Amino acid sequence: MSIKLKVYEKCVELVDQKVLMAQKAMKDAQESANSEEKSTAGDKYNTARAMSQIERDMHAKQFTEALHLKQILEGITISKPSKKIQVGSLVLTSIGKFFMSIALGKLNIDGEDIFIISPISPLGQLMLDKKAGKKVKLNGKEIELLEVL
Repeated sequence: MSIKLKVYEKCVELVDQKVLMAQKAMKDAQESANSEEKSTAGDKYNTARAMSQIERDMHAKQFTEALHLKQILEGITISKPSKKIQVGSLVLTSIGKFFMSIALGKLNIDGEDIFIISPISPLGQLMLDKKAGKKVKLNGKEIELLEVL
């Protein structure tokens, strides 16, 4: 299996975990809100229920964001070779390896650190549509684009 495919599959796995975790947290918060018993201290009941609803809404937002990331990943075609850096490219540079997809940070795949970046990140914007052999400058530092996979 190619390193590019391994990176892509790890991204999918992480996003799937985010979806499941947000879904479970949202369900737990809803159950907590539903289980609050009405007591003689009405304010306490209403406050606890409102807090549970706020928590549920927060997890619903995280769930929606995770689903959006999943949709973006599903739209990436990694088997299509390209000489230009595009979404789905694995880029070897003078400062490390970068996978252009969604912002997930640094992953370790087979003992190698690979940075998962978005095309709208500062470095992603600089690299997009460039070819191997070109150089980009980020924060005064020159970065050579060595290979595009």
